[in-house]
Amino acid sequence: MLAFVTRHSGSCKAVSLSWDLMRPLALTYALLPVAVFLLGWLRASFAIAATLILLLVWLWSSFVRVRRACPLWSPSVELLDAMNPASRTGEEKGSHAIQVSRAALLLLALVASLWVFFSGIGGFWAQSTDFTARNGIFRCLVLDSWPVYFDGGASSLVYYLNHWLPAAALGKIGHLLSGDADLSMRIANIALYVWSVAGVFLVELLALLVLRVSSNRDCLIAVLVLVFFSGCDVAGIILRCLMGSSEVAAHAFGTMHLEQWAGSSYVQYSSNTTLLYWVFNQTIIPWVCTLSVLLERDHSRYVPFALACFGAGPYPFVGLVALCLVLGISSCVRSIRGGNALLWLRSVSSPANLCAALLAVIYLFFFLGNHSVASSGDRLQPFGLAPGATLRLIVLFYIVEIGVYLVPLFSRYKKNPLYWFSAMLLAILPFIHLGSWYEVCFRVSIPVLLVICLMSARLIIEAAPSLLVRPVAETAMPWLLVIVLSIGAVTPLFEFARGAVAVSRFGVEGAVQPAADIGSAHVQEGAQSNFKAPVSDGGVFFTYLAQPYEEEQDDG
Repeated sequence: MLAFVTRHSGSCKAVSLSWDLMRPLALTYALLPVAVFLLGWLRASFAIAATLILLLVWLWSSFVRVRRACPLWSPSVELLDAMNPASRTGEEKGSHAIQVSRAALLLLALVASLWVFFSGIGGFWAQSTDFTARNGIFRCLVLDSWPVYFDGGASSLVYYLNHWLPAAALGKIGHLLSGDADLSMRIANIALYVWSVAGVFLVELLALLVLRVSSNRDCLIAVLVLVFFSGCDVAGIILRCLMGSSEVAAHAFGTMHLEQWAGSSYVQYSSNTTLLYWVFNQTIIPWVCTLSVLLERDHSRYVPFALACFGAGPYPFVGLVALCLVLGISSCVRSIRGGNALLWLRSVSSPANLCAALLAVIYLFFFLGNHSVASSGDRLQPFGLAPGATLRLIVLFYIVEIGVYLVPLFSRYKKNPLYWFSAMLLAILPFIHLGSWYEVCFRVSIPVLLVICLMSARLIIEAAPSLLVRPVAETAMPWLLVIVLSIGAVTPLFEFARGAVAVSRFGVEGAVQPAADIGSAHVQEGAQSNFKAPVSDGGVFFTYLAQPYEEEQDDG
C-alpha cells in the first residue's frame, strides 16, 4: 500500500511520503470498487467501454501533470501548511514530503487493525444492529449472481455497494470454485476486514499529509484525534435531563449509542468511531476522497474522487461536492483576478473530470431505481423542522456538536473559507429531510465533520509544545479544545464498550448480527425498502444498461 522512499538518518530509518506518491494509491483504493461494479452489473458491451474509460481516468489522474490555473494558496493549503508560507516552498512541483518513522507507521497500522477489528467488520467482534442489513447485503453480493435480482427478476438490490465489492468478488470466486457457501463467506469476511483495514490505514497516512506532521508525537496526536473525535454528546444528554427529558438518558445509555440524545430519528452528527462501527460502507471511501481533495492543488482530479465517493455513498458525495464547490469558487475568483480564467476552466474541464462525470451518470441511473425516498411519506419534506423537533432543540444540538469546536478554532481559522463553509453547512443540514431516516443530516455531514476534525488536530499539534510551559491565558483556546475533545471522546468509548459488553454476555458468535433476508422485503407501491427496487418500471439502468435477469439465478 505504501508509496515511499526509505531514508537513513543515523541509525534511524524514516519513510518519505508525498501526495505525488500517494495519489495513485488513493485513486486505486477509491476506484477499484467502481471497476468491479461496472464489470459485474453492466451488459458486456457497456462494461468493457465503461471500464476502459475508468482506466483512462485512473491513468490520467495518477500520472499526468497539469499546469495550475491559480496561485498556490487555497483554503485547504492553509489547513495543510499551518499558515507557514515557508512550508510551501517546492509545492509548485509537488515535491513536499513528510518523513514518518517506521515506529509511527507501525503504530498507525496497529490502530487501523484494532479500530476495524472492534467495529465488527468481518464478524470477529460484536457488531452494531446496523450490521443485520449490511451482513444480508454482503451475503447477497457473495452468493448471488450479479446484478443481484430478487422475486424472479422483478426486483433488484439497489444500494451503496462499492465498499463491499472487492471483498465480495474474492468470496464469489471461492464460491464458484468450492460451492461451499460457509467457506465462501469466511473468505469474503476476511477479505472485507483486510480491505477495510487497508482503507483506514490509507486514511491515517493521508491525514498525516494533510496535517503536514512527521514527528512521533504529532503522529500520535493526529491518530488519537481521528479515533476519538466527536461532538459532546454526553453533555447534550445532561442538558436534556436538566430540561426535563430524563428518558433521553435512559435510551442513550441503554443502547450505548450516545448520538441519539437529540432524537435518533431526525438529527445526529456521528463520531468517527460511530461512523466506522455503523456505516463503514459510507465512510471509509468518502474519507479517502475527502482527504484526497484537500491534498489536490488544482481541480483537474476532483471528479474522479467524487465518482468514487458517489458509488460508496450518495449522501457523503453531496457533502464532498459542496466542499469541492467552495474550493473551486475560491480558486475561480483568484484566477479571474490573476488573469488565469482560461487556465482555471481548462483545469475544471480536464479529461479525467469529464470522463468521470460520464461514468457518474451510470451510478445516478442505478440509484434512481431505489424507491425508499419516493415512499418515505412525511419524510419527503425537503426543508423545515422534522416531526417532534423544536428550534430550541436544534440550536442546542448545534452548540453541543459543532459550536464547542468553532469557538476554540475561531482565532486560528477565522480567515479560512473552509471554517465558515463547515459552520454554515452543518447549521443547515438538520433542516433538510430526505430519505427513510433523514440521511441528509446523518451522512452529508461526513466530509465536513472530517474537516473540523483535521482543523482540531492541526491546532492541538501546533499548540502541544507550549501547552505546559506558557501561561494558561496564552493557551486558553487550545486548552478549551483539549477539554472539548476529551468530553467528546466519551462517545467513541461507549462504542468500544458496547462491543465489549455484548461479547461478555453472548460471546463473539452471539454478538455478531444475523444476516437479514434482503430478498423478503416488499417493494410494492407505498412500501419502503432501502435495499430493493422494482426493475419493471422503465428505469434506464435495468432496462438498458444492466445485465438482464437469467432464470438460473438464485433469488437470494
